[in-house]
Amino acid sequence: MSVLGFNNGFHGQTTATLSCSSNDANPKNLPVFPWPKAEFPLLRYPLAQNEKYNRSEEERCLTNFKSILASNTVGAVIIEPISGINGQIATPNFYK
Repeated sequence: MSVLGFNNGFHGQTTATLSCSSNDANPKNLPVFPWPKAEFPLLRYPLAQNEKYNRSEEERCLTNFKSILASNTVGAVIIEPISGINGQIATPNFYK
């Protein structure tokens, strides 16, 4: 079993939390579990003016997420409402 995390996420400094965090969260290259990471949408702002692009970006990331679930034995998913690396946020549609 693995934990599925997201790129641009930062969940802590332990082996388990670094294993489901973005590679950028582990600058010292500490050993981690080879757990999968899905793409987190990088939206354009302002949201109202970039709705079409953002919807497409979120759908791309959800397709990636579903693909990872289908090809891995995932026991848990960890996601932050606001990504810990660059402060990105997805729309409510993505989280649903």
